[in-house]
Amino acid sequence: MSARKPWKKILYEQQGYADNFNGPQFLQEMKKNVTAETYELWQAIGGSCVLMLQIDVVVLFAVIFAFVDTDVIGWQWLLAICFTLAVLGYVVLLYLSSPANRLDLIKDNLKTLIVFFAFGYGLSPVFRTLTETISTDTIYAMSTCMFLLSIAFHDYSVDAPIVSSSFSLNLAIFGAVCLISRLPSSNHAFAVLTLAVQLFAQWPLVRGRLVALDSRLNAAMMFVVAGVTIAGCGALSLVAAALHILLHVFICIVCPWWLIWMQPLKSTIHGPWDEAIIKDS
Repeated sequence: MSARKPWKKILYEQQGYADNFNGPQFLQEMKKNVTAETYELWQAIGGSCVLMLQIDVVVLFAVIFAFVDTDVIGWQWLLAICFTLAVLGYVVLLYLSSPANRLDLIKDNLKTLIVFFAFGYGLSPVFRTLTETISTDTIYAMSTCMFLLSIAFHDYSVDAPIVSSSFSLNLAIFGAVCLISRLPSSNHAFAVLTLAVQLFAQWPLVRGRLVALDSRLNAAMMFVVAGVTIAGCGALSLVAAALHILLHVFICIVCPWWLIWMQPLKSTIHGPWDEAIIKDS
């Protein structure tokens, strides 16, 4: 009896083997973790700081709203602080933009400023009474949901289908408008609305320009904003400040370490059973 021919991975001739036969060399082409990306601990911590920074911004807005609602900060002082920080942020944007685009940037921002003051101040009485008939507990719950969704959809410079900076901004502004109805006057409402636009619209632009220069600035900005939010939470409640500190520890230390610890457990296999991928030459 003649020996069987060695099996070859071809389809153009009859070899005498079953259609589902796999030779011993079939698994030799298997590769593991071809597309898996590994991270260093400092990279994981840097990425977590981006998320924590946005959470801090939302918490900062909530803290300042509580201060305005209890008259710890007057609406005049809040407007003055917002105006000062807006000018500083605008100067940073102008400085980091190309000279050819500065004139267009000035024109666009002036138009936006005029529209905001006209509609924002004019509609503040409407915003303040928009949800006046809804209970305060419902307003707080709805605002919390909006801010959480805003954090989830925020643009963290990650290419993902869930990312939508405009949707995130709309959610945050809607959450702010819900809270505005709990304020005592239209002036308070306009001041808090100005704060919301500054934190959720202008701040991401400034942060993006700064991070484009050096990604390590994310961590530096997070520490600054975290210090302010923890101090603000401490002024309202020591328990809230402690919980906020624990949240920082969990997101910025525990989660990155957890990711690094679990990286070796990742195992993906690739081989001749995968669909063919056509690569452009």
